[in-house]
Amino acid sequence: MCIRDRSNAYDTNITLTPSSSYIQPNITIANCGTIQISHKCERDFNITILNTTPPGHYSINISVDWTNLDTSLGHNFTIFNITVLSNPVLNVLEENITGIIAPGNNTIISSFTVESAGNDVLNDTTFNVSGLDQFTITFEPENISSLNANQQQSVNVRVSASPDQSPGLYNGTINITSDNGGYNVLPFTIIVTGTNMSISSQPENYTAENVTFYRNETFQIFVNATNTGNTTAFNAYINLSLPQNWFSNHTNISCGNISRGDSCSYTSVSYTHLTLPTN
Repeated sequence: MCIRDRSNAYDTNITLTPSSSYIQPNITIANCGTIQISHKCERDFNITILNTTPPGHYSINISVDWTNLDTSLGHNFTIFNITVLSNPVLNVLEENITGIIAPGNNTIISSFTVESAGNDVLNDTTFNVSGLDQFTITFEPENISSLNANQQQSVNVRVSASPDQSPGLYNGTINITSDNGGYNVLPFTIIVTGTNMSISSQPENYTAENVTFYRNETFQIFVNATNTGNTTAFNAYINLSLPQNWFSNHTNISCGNISRGDSCSYTSVSYTHLTLPTN
């Protein structure tokens, strides 16, 4: 702010009067003291437009008051105009979401929160899922037609899993898009509960070359069973079904309870006896 006078001005003050409380000067009155003829007074003001300010036109009345040599009072003013533009912003409070569902179920497993974080109404917010085609996923509400500034809306995520859906972790994303406030990509993990045991053997196959009417042939099989599900497998067993005339030191091994990611293994010694050539 700069003022200039053509005669001495005494007790000079500059006063700022905003048209709205959304407009905040760092100070509203600055004193210039005495301004001599043809001299000037300059003062800097920092103006803050608050983060909740709606779009629109605002102003600051800048006035100067002083006392003349004859003790009469002087006054002048100017108007400083401010335009705040519309700036709708979409924000999602969660960084990611996770839900748990059992095969064959249809239920709400998670939720997220849409926030209108700008200074204007957020319009036509929609939701789309990528990477989780194994499931039927819907949202409650299906969309948000409008959300006023500084408001939030919770959205439930309903998931339907088929009865034969395999246990495991499934990862995808929810794309949350508004018509005027941008978009947000939310990582979404679905955990399908249940147990699933993988089983492997070493070697995977064996060729018996020296079986005769009088001589058996013996070999070892290492068997490993691993819980690849996401819950404990209770009362697990490994069974070895042998062809006719085959024998083993073990055909049924109790593994007890196998926690997620744990394994049960054993080595079986098997031999053939009076076996005809075949696969």
